[in-house]
Amino acid sequence: MEKIALLLQDYNYYRAKTRYLIEARKKKPNIGDVKEKNGYPALKEMDHWCGVHSIDSRKWLYFLFQRTGFQFGPKLTALIPNKKREWEVIDKFKKLHGAHLFEDRVYNQYQFKRVHSGDIHDANRDVSPMAERIKARYIAANQYKRCLDEMFVSGPDIYPTRGYHPKSKVCQNCIVARECITKLRAAVPAFDIIALRTGQLTLEQAAIADGRYYQR
Repeated sequence: MEKIALLLQDYNYYRAKTRYLIEARKKKPNIGDVKEKNGYPALKEMDHWCGVHSIDSRKWLYFLFQRTGFQFGPKLTALIPNKKREWEVIDKFKKLHGAHLFEDRVYNQYQFKRVHSGDIHDANRDVSPMAERIKARYIAANQYKRCLDEMFVSGPDIYPTRGYHPKSKVCQNCIVARECITKLRAAVPAFDIIALRTGQLTLEQAAIADGRYYQR
């Protein structure tokens, strides 16, 4: 039931971000999350349906919230599309874009597990799989400026690209790598972030130079 428990956590996480619940909790702050006894049966059925159709059930659940613009969440009785519209809705799911909130949540949970298992990831030092995907997407669309501008910018639909990384396969083939390095070093003046990323500088040395980790 571990997978279903995770799906329930996802459901309550996205539900809490809907406009409907945000406004409702302003009037009634004690409105709680969906409980196991109410959520598990529907989510288990949804997970099985997703498995039959080779769909990531966690991403499908996010899709159901996103298609309403996070105005409200899907009812537990409507997590699976009507048979007549099944393939129409699945086709829309396959065209899903802008799933940064979902990707960020999954990535952060993955990093949380790594940190608590002793395998610590540092946003400045290490290559971020999420940032790699974003960089590759921008470069494929010739959006080099956007990749540069969103170096440390984040938001609901924006994930920071983190700038040039010498161990990044995307950055190694980027035509604006030199410009990116210059901008990155200017953004982090306290220590040489490129040296940190190549291993010539340790996290401890960077922390001493900066007085804190630039972003952890």
